[in-house]
Amino acid sequence: MRLFLKTLCLLLVAGLAHGQKVDRNANLFSRQLKPANFSKGSEKDLGRARGEIIKLIEQLERNNRTAKQSPDSLLSKAFEFKEDQIGPNQAMVTSTALLRNWKSASSMGLFSENGKFQDQVVSGRGTGKKVVFEYIVPPSVAPEYAKYIGNVRLVSPERARAKDAEPDQRDLAYLRSLQNVKREAEGRAKLKEMETSKAAMPKKDLNHLGMTKKEEEARYLNEVEAAGAAALDRAPSIRVQGRLGARPSHMSKERYRVDFEIRNLSNHPTEIEITYWVLGFTDKENKIYIMEQKTEKAKLRAGQVNNLEIWTRPVNSFRKKAKALDNKKSDKVIYKGYIAIAKFKGKEVVGIAASDARLMAYATGERPGLATFPKF
Repeated sequence: MRLFLKTLCLLLVAGLAHGQKVDRNANLFSRQLKPANFSKGSEKDLGRARGEIIKLIEQLERNNRTAKQSPDSLLSKAFEFKEDQIGPNQAMVTSTALLRNWKSASSMGLFSENGKFQDQVVSGRGTGKKVVFEYIVPPSVAPEYAKYIGNVRLVSPERARAKDAEPDQRDLAYLRSLQNVKREAEGRAKLKEMETSKAAMPKKDLNHLGMTKKEEEARYLNEVEAAGAAALDRAPSIRVQGRLGARPSHMSKERYRVDFEIRNLSNHPTEIEITYWVLGFTDKENKIYIMEQKTEKAKLRAGQVNNLEIWTRPVNSFRKKAKALDNKKSDKVIYKGYIAIAKFKGKEVVGIAASDARLMAYATGERPGLATFPKF
């Protein structure tokens, strides 16, 4: 039994280490992914797109060899890191195009022993000839997609479109996918503009239900009066949920944001105290630290739901301390997850949430250390 448990622990640790490595690789790869540029272009833009594609598929190949992570998995995780900048349609079309080009390069033997791209076909049809990068939908048909890497494919010389040939029906059908990506990007840009305009308007001190603090307090007191003062002595049932709402970007001012939902499942009003932690971990030694910690009291009516956003400081403010904690090996700031603990009368835990099983073990006290995490 002991041997089984020891083996299980080793497997769990190995799996955790692999998962962290995968996330780091995806985070690094995501920095090379850019929102599509739909300003009108021409055939002259093909060279720039070619260079960008080569850089990306080289990274896919290296990761496939060294990290044992499939390119589709790497792309999926990388686009998760860019979800505040790149919409799901663009992520899907770009991923599909990059995977197609990586597979074409692999089948033609275009990657050297160290994973570098070479443009001469080594295996298959066209051996010894240079491969061709070409637009799927040429700029003569739709110049607004001339700068988008999702509109470029890698083919053997024999399969390349003739210089003056018109695109076939299959290629023209691909135009609909490109148009969907463009519409999505334009819609997201308009939404961002609306949010910016809204943020610039004078702010009223209202909760998510549109009530002032005074109105919310009055409604709570009315419910307490109706339920009787003894209701406040009964421990409530609280559900706490969280999710990562924003990653460091220009839009988020280089900060992380975690969104929490606190719901009173009880049939009586209550007052609780909730502490939130937003955690990071070091790049090399995987040491956990606190990026943000906040404690607040909440008065909740029966069934009431409160929503709260917890923001960290800009990630650059953590780099110096992260490097020191990592024994000067790396200053990378990596999001680990969150913990939230709701207590009744300051002692009894009535609600708890964590972003993964390991952090839940810290939250419940099964794994000691939460109180000793360094706070940056």
